[in-house]
Amino acid sequence: MEGIKIKKAKNISQQDVSSITEDTRENLSDSVENYSKIPSDIKDKWYKYIIHNATEGFFITDMNTRILDVNDAFCNMSGYSRKELLNMGLYDLDVKYLNSPNGKQEMIAVFKNLIGFETKPNEFSMVQHRRKDGRIIDISVSLKYMNVMGGVFFHFNRDVTMQKQLYQQLKESEDMYRTLVELGDRVGEAVVMLQDTEKVEALQTFVSDEWCRITGYDREELLKKSFFDILHPKYLKNSIERHRKKMGGSVIPHYFEMYIINKSGVEVPIELTSGYTNYHGSSAIVAYIKDITERKMIEKELEQYNINLEQLVKKRTAELENMNRSLIYFNNNRTKFIQSVVHELKTPITPIQAASEILVAELPKGPLRELAVQINQGAKNLDRRVDELRDIAKSERGILQVELKLIDTNRVIREAVKYMAIEANKKNVALSLEMPQKLPKIKGDRDRIHQVILNLLSNSIKYTHAGGKINVAATTGENEIIVAVQDSGCGLTKTQMEHLFDMTPKPHNKADGLGLGLIISKNIIERHGGSIFVQSKRNRGSTFTFTIPIPQKEG
Repeated sequence: MEGIKIKKAKNISQQDVSSITEDTRENLSDSVENYSKIPSDIKDKWYKYIIHNATEGFFITDMNTRILDVNDAFCNMSGYSRKELLNMGLYDLDVKYLNSPNGKQEMIAVFKNLIGFETKPNEFSMVQHRRKDGRIIDISVSLKYMNVMGGVFFHFNRDVTMQKQLYQQLKESEDMYRTLVELGDRVGEAVVMLQDTEKVEALQTFVSDEWCRITGYDREELLKKSFFDILHPKYLKNSIERHRKKMGGSVIPHYFEMYIINKSGVEVPIELTSGYTNYHGSSAIVAYIKDITERKMIEKELEQYNINLEQLVKKRTAELENMNRSLIYFNNNRTKFIQSVVHELKTPITPIQAASEILVAELPKGPLRELAVQINQGAKNLDRRVDELRDIAKSERGILQVELKLIDTNRVIREAVKYMAIEANKKNVALSLEMPQKLPKIKGDRDRIHQVILNLLSNSIKYTHAGGKINVAATTGENEIIVAVQDSGCGLTKTQMEHLFDMTPKPHNKADGLGLGLIISKNIIERHGGSIFVQSKRNRGSTFTFTIPIPQKEG
């Protein structure tokens, strides 16, 4: 694919960019995993209008050569529908790669090489495509690379099959010249014959109607002028050199972009290709010229689009950086705050617990002793909440200690259930245990596993009404121990379950507490390589389940 014209776009962050049009975004979802989305305000109406109403074939591919967007002109050119093309790659069309067993990989490699490749200005490449009906067509293509969405290529295509046929037939006879010139006019292609005379170089000795339209001159005026008379001075030197080489028999097959100055003094962009021939028995250059004003408008809009994208990305990146700094500051201060709270609360709790325990032991039965019992129970509950806060802080800092040793699974589960049986009895809730006599040993922290089961049972007892039931079931899975705590309590709504195991504020009742026990339980189980989850329906109870891997036998 030598000779391809590429203009590299400035770097744009992939994170904040998604698709260029709605259709492109739908197609991208299967081909780009870590793809960021372009904001909807970027999808300007002008883009859709200009691209999809352009007369030249236009499509976009990613670095895997998959077609991401395509206009109607290219659909007509290829014979495929838009839907079909969006499920194809360029390698499905290009004859060179279509016939190769490794065509897709070869084309992808070429695309990667083209990222840093710069060709001479105004040059185009010739390729062949196979239409849906099997017909092979010649395509003039120009590429532009943009560093968005992992890298995309913009393809500007024109079917030049007719041009090639015109060129071949022009060599045969004057009558064929006239016929094919008319066809050129129909497809917006001007035909100009240039010949050197004693006084004028590149004199226009034949011009089509389309060339008259592009230049604004009538035929008689053009036939008295050299092509160089209406060419922009900027392009004179190179054009004269190419003309002389072609008149000498050299083949220069590429397309060239340049500007002419029409009769009104307006600069008009054109695309030109030419070849050596014979006209009226003398050497001549036949030139095929197309007005590319519309395409230049598209290029200008795309450049502005690129600038807008870059500005937007810079703005969004700055916003994200500010948010990230704020988040880091918040997290650091939150951890310090929790540590300070734990320290401040632990200091008075210890003497309150000790004093209340003495009062419970010394006071005779009566109102004062009951008050002492409540104070002691409250102090213990507060102490547990403080310990949970401390564990949360350790977890966030990554220093929550979990000592993994082989432990008796049956024993740790049975002891935890027995410990909570007293609390269940106080509330008149039936607590049962279903467990095989011999579960496999697990590699874990006995105290932390015990803590998880206590947290789950404490919650179940708290939200199960008197007369309700709680069942703990332990079983063996394929490679794991499965422990489920099922209750007949009030259950949870979908909203409540969404953030049950994280620090997000939860829409619980006032009596629900902070839910720190579940957050700590999740962290403990994950540190053991397991998982924890909940199944629940409002007013139909809940089932909290956690798993812990069974260690594999060595050897």
